[in-house]
Amino acid sequence: MTYKAMKNLLISILAALALLIPATSYTQTPAQQDVAELISMAESGNVGAQYTIGLKYDNGRGVKQDKRKEKEWFGKACDNGSQMGCDNYRKLNEQGY
Repeated sequence: MTYKAMKNLLISILAALALLIPATSYTQTPAQQDVAELISMAESGNVGAQYTIGLKYDNGRGVKQDKRKEKEWFGKACDNGSQMGCDNYRKLNEQGY
């Protein structure tokens, strides 16, 4: 097989594989979709989701970093029995947020 024939075969295979990859929605990044799902769970009372959203606002993963929202979500987690949520809420309170 010649170099040109191998190149054309490889291009054809890659093109065929590209058709198998599902289309991606560009309306939201995966991180934003993750946060939207977490917020839905958190609003339903899921303490793990509430705590995780607090962490996301702390480190700015998937959302803009926001200490007030971080404190709000850690407070909700605390109210639902998360000791780590209470600890983080207290620290933010001491920092003046």
